[in-house]
Amino acid sequence: MAIETNFDIPFVAAMALKEKQIQQNYRPIIAVHKWFARRPGTLFRGLVLSEFSDRPVTETFFQSNDFSGRLVADPFMGGGTPLLEANRVGCDVMGFDINPMAAWIVREEIDHLDYRPIARLRKRWSSR
Repeated sequence: MAIETNFDIPFVAAMALKEKQIQQNYRPIIAVHKWFARRPGTLFRGLVLSEFSDRPVTETFFQSNDFSGRLVADPFMGGGTPLLEANRVGCDVMGFDINPMAAWIVREEIDHLDYRPIARLRKRWSSR
C-alpha cells in the first residue's frame, strides 16, 4: 500500500510543470521521434519512488535511490519514459514495442550509460 500513502499529487504536478517548461529549451534524445501522449518523466519517477520506497515521495525525490533487483516492465513502451525513470533510480527494466524506432531510441538512451562514475559518487557520498 506504499503508493497510496507515499504519492503526493501536488508535489509531482509542480515538478512535472517545471520539467515541461525546461523542455521548451532542452530536448532529450527521446524527442527525436514524436510520441502520442508523452508524459513527464517526473510523473513516473514519483510513481516508482512511491511504490518501492517506504517514505513519502517528497523525501525521496531528490535523493539517491537504489532499487536494484526490482524489475519494471513496459510491454508498450513507446518513448520509454517509464523505463528511463525506473532505470535512473536503479531498477532493472524491460521494455517492448511493435515500433522498431521506439525500441531503437530507448535502447540507445539506456545502453550507453556508464554506471561506474555514478557508483563511485554513491560510494563517496555514503562514506560521509
